[in-house]
Amino acid sequence: MWTQLRNAIDTITPELTPEELDLAKGRALALVGVLEGDTSTSADTAHARLSPREREVMDMMLAGKRLKEIAAILDISVKTVTTHRARLMRKLGVTDNIGLYRYGVRNGLVGV
Repeated sequence: MWTQLRNAIDTITPELTPEELDLAKGRALALVGVLEGDTSTSADTAHARLSPREREVMDMMLAGKRLKEIAAILDISVKTVTTHRARLMRKLGVTDNIGLYRYGVRNGLVGV
């Protein structure tokens, strides 16, 4: 876990866009929360089961990014983004983007 936190911190560079910086900061803070035993980021939350890439896609979707934008930022195909989206939505038990947004609001992943 400490290695993951160190790697998350290492990804923060001055060249990042504000959106990329928010994502990197969120990943680092989530790892700190897990290490501190923060219940909001512990294994009892559904989003704790997401892979790092699924979490990135979810964070960008919650930030209002479109699938094409996410694909460009992550340098992957739109089809791959769609696959990550389908998997994360299945893991979270939501069926559409509105459900994903509601999940984000309920779990403090996005402000209202």
